[in-house]
Amino acid sequence: MTPEISEFSYGFSLTHECIADIGDLNAAPIFPSLIEEGRSGGGYDVKLDSPGILLFLQFKRSDCLTRRSAKEIKDHNINFKLPFYRFKITERRRSRQHDLLLGLDQGPNAVFYAAPKFHLPNELNDAWKNGNMIDKSFFIRPRDIGVLDDGFHHVSFDERIHRVFSEPKEVRGYHGDEFRKTLTTQLDQISIPLDSGIVEEALILAKQAEQFADELEEEREALREEESLKLEGPQEIARALISPQQEIETEAPIQYPARRLPEPRPAKSRTEENLRTLADIALKNLGAQLYVIQK
Repeated sequence: MTPEISEFSYGFSLTHECIADIGDLNAAPIFPSLIEEGRSGGGYDVKLDSPGILLFLQFKRSDCLTRRSAKEIKDHNINFKLPFYRFKITERRRSRQHDLLLGLDQGPNAVFYAAPKFHLPNELNDAWKNGNMIDKSFFIRPRDIGVLDDGFHHVSFDERIHRVFSEPKEVRGYHGDEFRKTLTTQLDQISIPLDSGIVEEALILAKQAEQFADELEEEREALREEESLKLEGPQEIARALISPQQEIETEAPIQYPARRLPEPRPAKSRTEENLRTLADIALKNLGAQLYVIQK
């Protein structure tokens, strides 16, 4: 059964709960395009002179598998408990997102895919109302999945079993309490404050990922141009079949006025400015939301 919820709805709901309840920790999502003036003003406080973890979550949607004819059970004889869930990892030919997340998932950074253990809107609403979005989610690190080839890959999971496919590989996964405990344990091991280089080290990794994404896009653009040249003849024929009015409508779409968003307040320090830049790169090129986790 394909998911009937959006990644945005799931990500928004999970973020809301992370802010409110992630054990004994505080989770501050970093939104570089919004004003950050403390909780009362809609932003979130980050203590840069205290230790913290940089947490990156990429939100996924889950397919729901309800029959024992599912290939994970039928073809690979893995004893998943019904129903179980599956989320796709974007193919390498379409995006190097997994490679980029893998490059960021180093040192003190905590990088996870997050996927719901549900797929219907009413299940999302129930998890939201009952405050158990984290407990109804499954988390897995790119570093635990490892390097993938150019084929199709997905992660399948229930409460006990976690496998990466196409060829099944057992991987470590995290459910609600395990996820909270992992963050707490990692934070206990960090004694230096955020403004002593942690943000800058993560930013270097993110910029390397950004440069890699730019180079990949240049390669794609070259391939698109090559394909366009091959199709030039058929395109000219298609243009000849379009009336002048249709061509005008095609080439001159209606321009709607852009909505003006509030400007973020000036950064109070270089580290805060780097933190916003890091969040922006993570969101645009890695599809991941950045949080700062502190006690």
